[in-house]
Amino acid sequence: MSKRVKVHLQHQPSFDSAAPRQDLAFEVFEYAAKKQRLVVASSDKVAYQGANFGYLGASHDFSGYAVGVFDRKSREVRLCNVDQVYVMQQAIKDASENVDDNRGEDKSFMEQRRDLVEVFGSKKSKRMQKSREENIVDLEHISGAASVTQTLQKKVTAAQRKLEEERARDGAYSKEAAALAATRNTLLPPCDIDAPTPDRVYVLSKCALLDAWVVVVVNGFVDGVSGVLCSYG
Repeated sequence: MSKRVKVHLQHQPSFDSAAPRQDLAFEVFEYAAKKQRLVVASSDKVAYQGANFGYLGASHDFSGYAVGVFDRKSREVRLCNVDQVYVMQQAIKDASENVDDNRGEDKSFMEQRRDLVEVFGSKKSKRMQKSREENIVDLEHISGAASVTQTLQKKVTAAQRKLEEERARDGAYSKEAAALAATRNTLLPPCDIDAPTPDRVYVLSKCALLDAWVVVVVNGFVDGVSGVLCSYG
């Protein structure tokens, strides 16, 4: 259970040559079970916040802190132990953050990845990204590659147009029949649905290898001979 306590803390601004503000009040939010403290303060234009945990904590949490107090009369320095030093992070009130609206949506995946690696990547990831970009084959820089690509694209377009014209002249063609034929060809072996006799529906030489087909023929012949011998026996 956290509790809220209003206290007066001694503070020293690091980048201000003026005397510390006397009207700057601090509030401490404490979670006693985990020994966590959150210190906040506020002025007219600036808000301060510090903690002994998380990203607001000091970088040396396992260090001991001490403050030296110089006594002018005795000319001696007295060291005082400090349990915790809070590094206060400041934020300007009512300040609008400059947000970059450019999210790189017009960039390609490779360009976005390169930008991320340049900002957050390690030396190893940067070398890998550079090697990956060097290994990309750019068709525009290869002699004749563009013409070959255009020729292949024209061939594919012409074949597609010819197929559409043949389908348009065929009165029996329909999308449903084409879908049914595609499904039948996927599930069944090559067959002739217009075969005059059942034994010609499937061309077994296309369904099995030559060795397997010879075994089937020999076994059929042996079974036939055995049946004849049994009938005479």
